[in-house]
Amino acid sequence: MKKKKLDDISSIAAEAEKQASAMYDFEILLDETKALDNKKRLLWKQIYRNAVEDRASAGTLFNNAYSSMGQAPTDHIAMGATLVKYLEKMSKSNQQLLDLSTLMMKDEEREGTIDADDIFKRIGDNDG
Repeated sequence: MKKKKLDDISSIAAEAEKQASAMYDFEILLDETKALDNKKRLLWKQIYRNAVEDRASAGTLFNNAYSSMGQAPTDHIAMGATLVKYLEKMSKSNQQLLDLSTLMMKDEEREGTIDADDIFKRIGDNDG
């Protein structure tokens, strides 16, 4: 049991480090956008942070629920709705990231400051 808890803690720490790295990369991307005003930069950082954190939290909860579920049909009935909710939350977080990418591309088209492929690559590199 102790080993499982240590593995869980290690997994959480690794995910937190991954999120911090993703946020840092995204901040660099925004900082490279010279024409971006500070209010928009702060809003986009918050949108990105919330989406990444929500997706990671839902993923952790999904994995915990799934791993604790047995093979019996009653286990699937009992846990199915919960698992679906976690998947929906992860999907909504992914959609938020796509919507943010679209906003950034539209802004880039207006300003001509960032390559759209670079936006998707940098955001996509941090998928969880």
